[in-house]
Amino acid sequence: MKKLSVLALLLFASTISVMAQKSQAKEMTSEERAEKISQKMKADLGLNEEQYKDILSLNQENALKREAKRDAMKKEIEAKREALKAEKKAYNEDMKAILTTEQYVKYLESSNSRNMESRRRSTPRKRGSREHRN
Repeated sequence: MKKLSVLALLLFASTISVMAQKSQAKEMTSEERAEKISQKMKADLGLNEEQYKDILSLNQENALKREAKRDAMKKEIEAKREALKAEKKAYNEDMKAILTTEQYVKYLESSNSRNMESRRRSTPRKRGSREHRN
């Protein structure tokens, strides 16, 4: 029993240390990633120096293209998010102009509760929930 508890403690400690190392891992730049990939290809494929230089420049070029695409997608998503916020704000202002103050407050409350319900529904349920037990 004592050996089992020591083994469990060691397993727990090693798991924690591995998780800590992963969280402290340095985020590589696209150029560093391209260089690492090229080094691996050089070792795996037995590339000569000229081939390595060509592969490295190709990988760096592709990495920069991917990074530019990623940045463009982030900007596009942010623009869409801002447009949706503006539409929602305009809609709420129109609702405020149509409804009385009490009705508008009630509308906001029901709107917020519907949003919370849809968020709850969209999250996946855990396997052991009460609804699945019979």
